[in-house]
Amino acid sequence: MKLNSTMPLYYQIVTDIKQQIQDGILKPGAKLPAESAMCQSYQVSRVTVRNALEELCAQGIVKRVPNKGHFAAKIKNRQMTNSRSMHSAIEASGKVPSSRIITMDTRPATSAQAHLFGIEQGSPLVVIYRVRFADSTPVSLEHIYLPGEIFAGINPWDLEHQSLVRIMQEQFHVEIAYSNQTLTPQIPSKQQMELLNLSSRRPLVAVSSSIVDTEGRVVKYTESLQVTEVMEYTFTWHG
Repeated sequence: MKLNSTMPLYYQIVTDIKQQIQDGILKPGAKLPAESAMCQSYQVSRVTVRNALEELCAQGIVKRVPNKGHFAAKIKNRQMTNSRSMHSAIEASGKVPSSRIITMDTRPATSAQAHLFGIEQGSPLVVIYRVRFADSTPVSLEHIYLPGEIFAGINPWDLEHQSLVRIMQEQFHVEIAYSNQTLTPQIPSKQQMELLNLSSRRPLVAVSSSIVDTEGRVVKYTESLQVTEVMEYTFTWHG
């Protein structure tokens, strides 16, 4: 990662490592590189690296083990409740959740995707593209990525009226520990505006979300574009 001069260097390292842990690239309990390796990787001084590690330890994101090094903090086993899924959030708002599948196929994982899911490059990924609705109002466009080895045989049409989180838990016995979301503004394309029934081109919220199971595996990655005035989104963070 190449750092810039617009913010403190140590803070950029903290942000990068936090993102790697949140995305499942650094698994819970994984050892961080040695200070000398981090100095070379980030092209910073040892003082900067130590400041970053101290901040990560202070936040409970990283743990220091004397004479052994620094490790990504292990996540306590927590079952994700259905109320954390958008499906249940829509139900709780008094609306009927549903979705329309646009495409579904199986693709070989790219190098970056393999790194994210902790699988071999070229391993099968189930990729689903859908529109989500609250009653008849489109609220989100989603690209969903699922490791094929875990979710072989998943029926995408079940997602039209069922919660994917519930399917993951009940049909595939996935025990979910936590999820992470990154939110950024994004201008929708003309096609996206049509799918979401938007009349004006204004920034929407793009959400990158990863779900991690109790074994520390990323079991679902989603890129979505969400209409914020239709739904209220609440995120629970675990550390």
